[in-house]
Amino acid sequence: MGKKEAIKWSYTCDNNKKTKCPDSKWKRVRHRYCNKDNWNFESRTKNLLDVKCILDDLKVPFFLTHGALLGAYRDKNFIKWDDDIELDIFDEIFKENYERICKKLTDHGFIIRGRKIDKKNEKGEKINLYRNKEKISIRGIYLDSNYKNGEYRLTNVFQYLKKFHDNPDTIKFKNVIFQTPGPIEEFLTYRYGDNWRNPINIYVNKIEKKKDFEMLYKRGVRRPGT
Repeated sequence: MGKKEAIKWSYTCDNNKKTKCPDSKWKRVRHRYCNKDNWNFESRTKNLLDVKCILDDLKVPFFLTHGALLGAYRDKNFIKWDDDIELDIFDEIFKENYERICKKLTDHGFIIRGRKIDKKNEKGEKINLYRNKEKISIRGIYLDSNYKNGEYRLTNVFQYLKKFHDNPDTIKFKNVIFQTPGPIEEFLTYRYGDNWRNPINIYVNKIEKKKDFEMLYKRGVRRPGT
């Protein structure tokens, strides 16, 4: 997929009027650009490494996190049932470099689906990237001094103790070094619980998925009301 097609289907909060494809149009074609199953991990690897090169070139630090980190650390590969890659960037850095990031990504053929224009100034920026039927989510994690004494980095759904990102770790994955929340095992325990070493596909078991959500709230990973 080339730059023109990427721009055609993108929606971002930058000043590029060419990237304003509304959700109504995107929903009709999304199935062409993102699989719900039968993922291509070779394409996923290329997407991840290309995004890393782009962010590194722009000097934008980021964290490999969630399922991608769990798979990289535990399985030395992507998790077979995980449908995307999740990356986190400090929100203040994300916003400062937003337009540069979006331009570089569309130049490399990534469709970008961001938030709507009227929500541009909200905390916790997020974009989803699509290329070769694979998805990468990039989220801005932000500080709020009024939320629990500023002890957490936040998204619209999750809350992470600041220490995980203030003292990052690293991992070698796909022969490349990635920055991660740290220490890795402590973060994975925080995110997935004490049994994170035991692979469980919650997506094929509604009972396990419900248990997982309940545990996220209980452990204080998922924010109240989400």
